[in-house]
Amino acid sequence: MYINKGAKEALLGDKATSLLMIGVSKVEGLFKKGDIIRIFDEKGKQIGLGKSQYDSEKAELYLGEKRKKPLVHYDYLLINEKG
Repeated sequence: MYINKGAKEALLGDKATSLLMIGVSKVEGLFKKGDIIRIFDEKGKQIGLGKSQYDSEKAELYLGEKRKKPLVHYDYLLINEKG
């Protein structure tokens, strides 16, 4: 899962935040709802892991949309870098 700059800044900020579909720029690989997915920035650096609330097909369909539930809720998100 690749995210845009705005999503990266939000996830690395001081406030807990979920990964919204508007921040997802590319879906890669196949996964099911509930699977743990890797989250990469625009440069391909892994910044975290999270439990997906969609399967890969729906994630691709909802790519960039504002009015969908988060791909990864902050309760199920692990960020492994700060800046």
